[in-house]
Amino acid sequence: MTSMIGRESLPLAGILLFFLFSMPEEELLAQQQRPLILHDSVRNREARQAYRAEREGWMRMMHRAAPGLDVEIINDGLRRARRLRDRNKGVSPAAVDSFIEFGHRLRGSWQERGSRNQAGRTMVAAIDTVDDQIYVVADGGQLWRGGLDGTGWTSLDDQLLFRGARLIEVIHGDDGERQIVIVTPQRAYVGDGQEWTEGEGLDHIQRWGGFDRVVFTDGETPTIYAIGREWDYGEAWGAVGVLYRSTDLGLSFDTIARFGRDLLSDVAPIPGSDDAYVMLADTLMMVGPEGGLRRKVAPFELEGGYQGVTRLNLRVGSAEILVLHVTRGDEYAIQISGDSGATWSRTAEAPSGLFWRSSFAIDPHDPSFLVIGGINAYYSRDAGYTWTLVNKWGEYYANPETKLHADLPYFRFVDLPGEERTILISTDGGLYRSDDALASVRNVSLSGLGNSQYYSVYTSRADTSRIFAGAQDQGFQRSVGAEEGMLDFDQTISGDYGQIASGDSGRSIWTNYPGFAMYYPDALKESLGWGVSANFPTEGHLWIPPLMVDPDNREVAWVAGGGTEEAPGARLMRFEHVAGENDLRVEIDSVDFGEGDTKVKMTAITHSPVDADRWYAITSNGRFWRSVDRGRTWSSPTEWSVPKGHYFYGNVVLPSQTDPETLWVAGSGYSSPGVWVSRDNGTTFDSLNRGLPPTLVYDLDASADGSLLFAATAIGPYLYRADSGRWFDASGGRAPEQTWWSVDYIEENSVARFGTFGRGIWDLRLEKMEPGNVRGGRVAPLLPALTLQVRGEGSQRELVVESSVAGAGSLEIYDREGRRVATLHAGLIEAGVSRFRWDGTSVDGVRLPAGEYFCMVLLGGSVAFDRTGISE
Repeated sequence: MTSMIGRESLPLAGILLFFLFSMPEEELLAQQQRPLILHDSVRNREARQAYRAEREGWMRMMHRAAPGLDVEIINDGLRRARRLRDRNKGVSPAAVDSFIEFGHRLRGSWQERGSRNQAGRTMVAAIDTVDDQIYVVADGGQLWRGGLDGTGWTSLDDQLLFRGARLIEVIHGDDGERQIVIVTPQRAYVGDGQEWTEGEGLDHIQRWGGFDRVVFTDGETPTIYAIGREWDYGEAWGAVGVLYRSTDLGLSFDTIARFGRDLLSDVAPIPGSDDAYVMLADTLMMVGPEGGLRRKVAPFELEGGYQGVTRLNLRVGSAEILVLHVTRGDEYAIQISGDSGATWSRTAEAPSGLFWRSSFAIDPHDPSFLVIGGINAYYSRDAGYTWTLVNKWGEYYANPETKLHADLPYFRFVDLPGEERTILISTDGGLYRSDDALASVRNVSLSGLGNSQYYSVYTSRADTSRIFAGAQDQGFQRSVGAEEGMLDFDQTISGDYGQIASGDSGRSIWTNYPGFAMYYPDALKESLGWGVSANFPTEGHLWIPPLMVDPDNREVAWVAGGGTEEAPGARLMRFEHVAGENDLRVEIDSVDFGEGDTKVKMTAITHSPVDADRWYAITSNGRFWRSVDRGRTWSSPTEWSVPKGHYFYGNVVLPSQTDPETLWVAGSGYSSPGVWVSRDNGTTFDSLNRGLPPTLVYDLDASADGSLLFAATAIGPYLYRADSGRWFDASGGRAPEQTWWSVDYIEENSVARFGTFGRGIWDLRLEKMEPGNVRGGRVAPLLPALTLQVRGEGSQRELVVESSVAGAGSLEIYDREGRRVATLHAGLIEAGVSRFRWDGTSVDGVRLPAGEYFCMVLLGGSVAFDRTGISE
């Protein structure tokens, strides 16, 4: 071992005293009724701009596949194929407690567990002023409805996701019927919350591109305007800016204009009308429900010019008063025009950049009232000359009821019946409203808005009523109350936490934050507080790196680290807690798993629960490693290439609880099987993929005897029966459509507990059916045997689909950039062999450029794919 590193303990007592003695008396009383959320703004970096960018970058990079394979296309195709299959079978999204049968004499049912009180990021929101209900789309894509007071939250459709929603409107027609309109970056939906109609006219932008801003007018002919980018598949063959319009509440859209892709652009409605301003670089246009752009001002000059400007966000207070939020590098400014955009003047420097394009709003009744949201929220009552901070983001942790959480993607001014008005505010910690123009705010997502975004979930075996969870932004959490029903969770520490593990059945807990490891020697005591922690001494490791508790000492954990300047590479970090000390001792191991390649990362570390001498690791270059002497020496015994992990959270190695020779490995399953099994201690591996779609496996767990495996994947939960040798889609049309990030099987309760990234925690409760029992549930759907093979080239190119079932399907062609360039077939695909021809032309009949193309067939809840090329 090398590089002994110590760390001074945090001045936690001083932080607590500051919070307590600066609180008003009424807040102190409220504080006594719930645990304090600990927060250190120096140590916890989650609200810093660079930190957020790093996290989002890891999110984008976490799926890995062969070159030319766009995994987002595959995941989207799998979701569409599953929705099509379930819709054709008449599967209802309701009744999540009905049974699902997993083959002979095994069935399960789903139960939502929470968190009931720890909301995650919300996106867009609206108020139904007739029925006094709030509608909000969460970051995970689910649509929620609740009362104006924040009670009665219900997810309206767990099977259809509105990811990245840009707009939501609730409208009552002349007949009194409610209509909900939601526009995402590529689609529009109109419905009542259960039944939806997809808007027409957006085929082009669905093939590639998306809207980055969508607005709705408030005149006599309410109109939707949406601005973004799409691809010109004709002779131009390139990205273009685009403006769409809908005058029938999202049922259909027309293309109003196309323009240069690099033009700074925005669209903003004019209050009290159905017209909107459209800004294209230095030209100001107008558009109305009758269509057609008409020039208003061309060109206009900004104070300070356009040099270095990277974004302009336009807001309109009236036909004459326009406001711009100008981003110039790391500087932000507000410029205002009082003459319909003819001249502009800078009012002041803006206090923040925007977290999202909808993080900038103007009061439609008072053009001098502006709101900006980045990490914090600010408002101005004098058109941007002076600004008032609503609250510092760190204040949330002592006052989640009345202080805004960090990161604010959305503001909306809403007129209520009578003279009342309110502002809706979306944050990374739920939804807020303000009834006094941001003088105060109230969290309306503290009860029942179950959109928690969990990285890890672990249940203590010493006390199964205690569930530990690591969340995005909502910190390290522990459940409150009994084992049954929906649960509240205490957020002990703010931040991003994951990789929860224990060496003594959950009496003590280890977990990681992006930057340090933390240990709770007594995780079951009444109040947790801050654990014992130490910073990572290495760089180049995963964002929340995997950890393993030492098999001999519960107070020692090994973390999959990187390297240092003196000791570069991919090395284990050893953290140890010594009784009586307030920090952890850290050592860097001498073994470099990168073998001199500093780009290699450790993506998994674990040991056998049967034989403590056997340790296992995986590295990002596809190497499987094992040690038979407790990590003193390591070898890579096989030439087999491990399925790649995702950078954010690594691979999975799951050793058997009964057989020291058996272990399972999982990771990215896009280019090769996602799950493998070894029965000779990692010398050879066999794929274990029958019935599992091509997707990313985030986590695995197993029953003690290995007869059942459970997989949390990018597209849902899956269950494997060893006696049938296949995987079952465990969602059964009952569990929510979402990214399933973690799974923990509690043997004594026969419960597989899953953590999702956007829909909280869900339990799959299993039971064996006795002979003669009435079969009372839906049979878990099995994926068809489905293949796609491309033969020939040019006009002789043939796509051969072979399927074990018949059903509604689709055959699509994409280029390397993820653009859908052609749809060869949409409709019935027969069982057996079907043949289709493609001559290499685009949807517009233009010959496509030379290069590689990705072909995918969707059928029966699964996808198959192959590649082809077009030569010069």
